[in-house]
Amino acid sequence: MQWHISMVYVVACTRDKCTLEIANIPGTIRLATLVCMLDTRHTFLDKQGTYLGSFALTYPLQISHPLPVDVFLLNEVLEAMGGNAKLLVDTAIARLMDALDTPEMAEKAVATYVGLFSVFVDIPNHPFYVAFHARNPVVILTKVLLRLLDILSEANSGRFGPDYASRLRHTMIAALLHLSAILTKGSGRVRKALQALQAGIMTFLVECASSAFAFEPLDRDGIVDLLKELTWLTTYIPIARQASAELEKLERMCSVQARFNASTLNIRNAWVTFFDAILARRTILAQMQDLDSTPMACDNCFKFDERANFKKCAGCGMAHYCSKECQSRAWKEKGHRVECGSLKIKPGASAVEKYEVDT
Repeated sequence: MQWHISMVYVVACTRDKCTLEIANIPGTIRLATLVCMLDTRHTFLDKQGTYLGSFALTYPLQISHPLPVDVFLLNEVLEAMGGNAKLLVDTAIARLMDALDTPEMAEKAVATYVGLFSVFVDIPNHPFYVAFHARNPVVILTKVLLRLLDILSEANSGRFGPDYASRLRHTMIAALLHLSAILTKGSGRVRKALQALQAGIMTFLVECASSAFAFEPLDRDGIVDLLKELTWLTTYIPIARQASAELEKLERMCSVQARFNASTLNIRNAWVTFFDAILARRTILAQMQDLDSTPMACDNCFKFDERANFKKCAGCGMAHYCSKECQSRAWKEKGHRVECGSLKIKPGASAVEKYEVDT
């Protein structure tokens, strides 16, 4: 019965407009939630059955996203769960990690569960948002990406079908984009970036660099964007320390420069900037012990100097430059024109906050 009901949702939701209409029929989201939550103890459904049940709920929620109807639909799900958002979040995460042990279904399972997570995180303070963030999603998604890398090495041989590898690469980037969104939104950016670094995100990025030509051009942009975000975050001292430590680990296992030099132009350039930033911050950290004042590095050339000798960007108030030439170059050549608006700090925030760990 569960399979038949799930297939009704799968077949009926083949058109986005139909899906939206179905989602707004009273009771359909509640039924999809109940189907999704069948057999949480794995007593009679196999992984394929639980995946189909989860898809029946995920797809209507994902298609409605980011329309205002999201809150209404999520509240419907919450009501069907008896107010227990944690149970659904825990179940979805457990099923995702379980599916990764079966490479043949990993691609579809990751796409489904990451799609569900993407709905959870876009409504701050909603019970599902709170429950999901309580599970350290950055660590979970990083582990998922590393596991998908392992599966990709098998998929490239054609073991799971001729087009499985290409679909898996696209799914990997979808998960990566979701991770990037979590890193860049809300509070605690430094804490979340530290979690990603400690969980091994640099390993994923360097492996992707060496195989970048196999990714679609738009998917490569997702890798570039995360590298840029991590580069900017190295202006935080804890991130600089952790990134330097992670780079040392990678360099003991492989030639990092050889990996990214063999990549596509955009990824190679992003990696070069990230790599140079880590080395520059490493020099800064080595000099810090000999200074009595707080050090700072230029966000364009990474020149190290006293804080008083820098001028901050008037637009976002967060980027700092050692000269007008560096500020102009960052604006014209290194993308600060685009990122300036997203980096605006709240009124009254101190510039010193940029160098402190978020909590």
